[in-house]
Amino acid sequence: MGLLIRDDRQMKALTGLSQAQFDHLLPVFSDIYQATQQHTYETGVASGTRRRKPGGGSKGKLPTMAEKLQFVLYYYSPFAPSISYCLNFQLPIERRP
Repeated sequence: MGLLIRDDRQMKALTGLSQAQFDHLLPVFSDIYQATQQHTYETGVASGTRRRKPGGGSKGKLPTMAEKLQFVLYYYSPFAPSISYCLNFQLPIERRP
């Protein structure tokens, strides 16, 4: 369900990273994400507010780590809204010098 990225130029425009940079960042993001999830779980168990085990409950809309990272990078990209309009309406994305 993630972004439909055709080439490296579009990847850089939407996320601010090239495909190689994205591939390098993905394992780091995955480790930090999982550590944060585990910390949240342990904090909830310690305080007595946690009712489910990890993985319980409804599943997220972004199933893979790659899609999660794409979403975060896209969300914080300053040019993403204007580019997404072009993609949604099938308009050409202008190249900036």
